[in-house]
Amino acid sequence: MRGYGAGSGTLQETAYSDAVADVEDMTVTPDGSRVITANGSHYHHQRWRLSDLTEEAQYGTGPYPSSVAGDSHGTVAAGIVAGGVWDVYVHRPGETAAYRTVALSPPPWAEERVPGRRYDTPHRLSAGGSQDSGRSEPAARAAQALASSTTKVRYRTAP
Repeated sequence: MRGYGAGSGTLQETAYSDAVADVEDMTVTPDGSRVITANGSHYHHQRWRLSDLTEEAQYGTGPYPSSVAGDSHGTVAAGIVAGGVWDVYVHRPGETAAYRTVALSPPPWAEERVPGRRYDTPHRLSAGGSQDSGRSEPAARAAQALASSTTKVRYRTAP
């Protein structure tokens, strides 16, 4: 990953790291100083400082991060696709442990549901889309929906 700045009037590379690879999705924090990535081969989402692309934190999610979204308050929704199950982990601003997990319906090819897991359909969490239109699309749409204040799934962070 490379970081660029244009403060001098011309575009210049300001940071480079080959540690940030295979990025499937990313979101920039509200203050513009950090980026959170979903790298499919990891078992967590990562937060990087944009000034030098140093890893700052890992969000506890699970295997195969596929999507990430943030809202203007700093809440992060991080989606994974593992074993045919789509989950979205919601993190309060500044926290790396999820305070809420949303388990989405398994794809049509999944034969069993995980006992004790709550299932919602991706269509209820997002506008449009199809369960079989792509492996990570429902998780990505749900992450975006959960990070938005205009969706049917509503949450508020403490002031």
